[in-house]
Order: sequence, then C-alpha cells, then structure tokens
Amino acid sequence: MVMNKQGLLLIGTVGLMIGGIDIYLAALPMLVDYFNTSPEFMQLTIMVSPLVSAIVSFFWGRQADLKCHKNLMLLSLFMFAFGVLICASSFNKWTFLFGRVVQSIGGSGLSNISIVLLYDVFKEEKEHARYIALYGAMFPIVFALSPILGAQILVYLHWRMCFIFILLVSILFYAGYYFWFEKSRQPKTSNAKAGSALPSLKRLLTNKLFMTLCIGHALPIAVSMLFTSNSSFIFQIFYGLNPTTYSVVQCLPILLNFFGAFYYQYILEKHSINYTIKVAGYSVIVFVCGLVYLIIMPNETFVPFLIIMGAFMFYMSFSISSCMTKAIDSQKQDRGLAVAVTSTMRNGIGGAIVLGASFFYNATPDPMYMAMMITSIALITVLLVIYPFLQKAK
Repeated sequence: MVMNKQGLLLIGTVGLMIGGIDIYLAALPMLVDYFNTSPEFMQLTIMVSPLVSAIVSFFWGRQADLKCHKNLMLLSLFMFAFGVLICASSFNKWTFLFGRVVQSIGGSGLSNISIVLLYDVFKEEKEHARYIALYGAMFPIVFALSPILGAQILVYLHWRMCFIFILLVSILFYAGYYFWFEKSRQPKTSNAKAGSALPSLKRLLTNKLFMTLCIGHALPIAVSMLFTSNSSFIFQIFYGLNPTTYSVVQCLPILLNFFGAFYYQYILEKHSINYTIKVAGYSVIVFVCGLVYLIIMPNETFVPFLIIMGAFMFYMSFSISSCMTKAIDSQKQDRGLAVAVTSTMRNGIGGAIVLGASFFYNATPDPMYMAMMITSIALITVLLVIYPFLQKAK
C-alpha cells in the first residue's frame, strides 16, 4: 500500500494525539515539586484525558454527521494546541489541569474526526481496513516511545519544552489539513438533523451486527491493555528483570503489533475482510492454549510468556481493524456517531476489564492470565460464532 500525503497526515494525527497525552510522564516527579502538590493530583492530570475524551466523544461524532469534516478537524487541532499552550505556560496546578482538560477535548476530536476523514479520502472497504490497521498500531507504539522522547527532552531542557514540542507539531498538522484537505458537504437527510441524535444512537445500540463488531474490536484491545498495565509487575517483580532490560523486553510485543499491521495489509491483498476475521479467531484460540500452558506449567523464564503475548499482538490487527471497518462501513448516514460509539466501547470495555482484574491481585501473574483467557474466549465466541451467525441471518 502506497500512502499519499493525506493518509500520512491522518495516521500521524493519531500519533500526535497519543503523544500529547503521555510525553510528560517522566516529568511528573518534578511537576509535583514545581506546583507544590501531591502525586495523586498529577496522576489526575493523566487520567483526565480518557475521561474527558469519553464524555465529549459523542459530541464530536454527532457533529461529524452534521458539519464539514475539515472544519471540525481544524477546530479540534486548535483546541488541542490551545490546551497544550495553557499547560506549557501554567504556573499553578489548576491552570495546568485546565489545560489538560482543553487538550483532551481537542484530542477526542482528533481521534474521532480522523477516522471520519479517512472515509472521505478513501472509498474502498479494504483501504479503510488497511489504514485502520496502522491507526490501531500507532497506539502502543506512541504510548511506548512518547515518554522516552519526553525523558530525553528533560535531560537537556525544561519540562515546558515537552508541551512546546507538541504545540509546534500541532501547528504543522494544522497547516497540513488546511492546505491538503477539501471541505466536505454533508447530505441534508432526515438522519442528519440535530434533533435526531438520540434516535440515531438508539438505532446503533440496538443493531446486533454493529454492536457485535464493536465488541470484536474492543476485546483484543482489552487484552493488550491487560498486558500493558501489568507488564512492569510481571517482568520486573515476578521474572526479576531490571528496569533497563524490562524497557527493551516489553517493547518487543508492541513492535510485533506494528509489523503485524503490515502483514495484515498483505493478507488483505489476497483475501476478504471476513477471511481476516476468521484468522483472528483461530489465532486467539492458539493464544488461549498458550495461556493454559502458562497457568498449568509456571516458568522461571519470561520467554514463553513473551512468545505467547507477541504472537497475539502480531495478529491483533486482524480483529481490531476488520471489525471496526465492518462496523463503520455498515453506517452510511450516522458514520460520525458510529465512530464515537466504537471509541467509547473500546475505552469502556478495556477499562472495566483491567479494573476488574486488579481486584484479584495475588502477587502472581495468574489473575492477569485468567482475565486474558476469559476475555479471549469471549472474543472467540464473537468472531467465530456470533458474527458468522448474524452475517447469515442478514
């Protein structure tokens, strides 16, 4: 697949949004001292991002069904950059928190509108799937690399430069969207009226095929979130790795996820999207067998776990991208709202599963393995049983 400048800008927008969330993680201890506040308050400045994004996601999604997509992206970038500027110039914790809220509102727009613009630029279903695969792969890659970049900035410069860097990149992206994208015109249909948001949302939430695909998109991300949130404990405490070795090892499954996105595109050249959903289901069966092995036969080395997790991450794009593509492609008139529902379910299901697993902590990886297994069995049921049944019924 050869990317044009619009495709590169859309994929890069996801990286900008994610990088703006956690580039300052390495600066948290010094921000606690600088603002004379508690570590819990600074943690709040991180947690506010997914919370605010979830709250305003439906606003951006609905506006995408009513307004010009290019203008909405420019507005999102402006709010995102303005929030970053507030953070960079803040001298007390409340101003900093306010800046993070504004940044998160804009970031939610970047996440939702970039997907909608993708459908404006590319018309073929397989093109949508290819770009969504890269879109999904950007999340773990940037989440892993952005704090490293922020730490390097802190070695030589002030913590404010982390935000100034994001601000400068935002300005470049604003110019790119302004000059490279044309204004879109929304059809004035009955479904595109401001007063029809609740009926449209109800229609989406009661659409069995759409909701099944949303769940098929969300569950593998939940497994990935379980790994990310527990990897430090597993590798450093349970397997005894030092921080330096851990930082390298935990990146390997993430890199496999990135390479898997390109392999997914190769498979799409020869097969249908429904075929990739089957492949995803069979790969998850293998993953469950690996988890059973880890539970029954505990290992003193981290290598078996790394191989099993890496294999899952490699094939993760097959379910994430294919299910999201099928879900959004099925909605022609309320596409923006469909993107918002998909995004909210992804964050909600993943967060709930990670939170639920944390209650069963017992100083071993077994609770995480069990949570991954239950989630994966549900995913297998969705991909190989429920989705084919609903497809035939349709």
